[in-house]
Amino acid sequence: MKVTSPFVVLGVAASLVALTACSGGSSASGSGGKVDLSVWTGFTGGDRPGYATIVKDFNASHPDIHVTMTVQPWDTIGQKLPSAWLTGQGPDIAAPSSDPNAIAQYVKTNSVLPLTNTGSGDSKINTSKLAPGTVEEFTYNGKLYAIPANFATLSLYYNKKKFAAAGITTAPTTVAEFQEDAQKLTLDKGQKQYGLALADNQTIQMWPILQWLSGGDIVDGKNCSVLQTAAGQKSLSTWSDLVVKDKIAPVGLTGAEADSSSRPARPRWR
Repeated sequence: MKVTSPFVVLGVAASLVALTACSGGSSASGSGGKVDLSVWTGFTGGDRPGYATIVKDFNASHPDIHVTMTVQPWDTIGQKLPSAWLTGQGPDIAAPSSDPNAIAQYVKTNSVLPLTNTGSGDSKINTSKLAPGTVEEFTYNGKLYAIPANFATLSLYYNKKKFAAAGITTAPTTVAEFQEDAQKLTLDKGQKQYGLALADNQTIQMWPILQWLSGGDIVDGKNCSVLQTAAGQKSLSTWSDLVVKDKIAPVGLTGAEADSSSRPARPRWR
């Protein structure tokens, strides 16, 4: 069962416009010359081919622009991008994080430029077609600095054969059933079978979703931490006990490993 954060954002580097000559990514060879743009993304899983196709189609339909996409783990991007943009060696466009605070920090350090070509029409970023909350989250001082690269709702998908073998006849409809099924599906006979594919590094945050499912949260409406409340602690301790004591999921699983079909068949939460 796999949990993912709902969206990833694209930020436009300051080097794209203000520091073109100093950027390590973009270049234009005179009037009418082709512009080369570099993009960093963390789409290392099953979504990678889709984004590669988008880049390929864009290049084919824009003969004066060539986009090169570099794929690397999300945590690597998070570590390398701040200094790369500050020194003018970073990409022209990046999908750095789903955290609005990360984008806000890039704005504070003047590492990114606002997206000015917004509004409506084929030649503009049509913000009216985006979820309003995502537009608000990445707007600072009335200027939009990033847009979602993708936005998805959550759904449950699972291996019916594995469910049947464990004596489970239907998909879970409550958190309690979800946790019980994960325990039933965890086997240690021959090849280890985990009941849950839960990545904890090199990917977007998954634990908060488990917390929300269990009635907990990280901050309240005043942005004050609620991790120390009874609900906050229970939402974490229940799931951590299932992982540590009941071993329903491997520890140290990366996002790419959780997405890989080469690992033992198991239900996934998405």
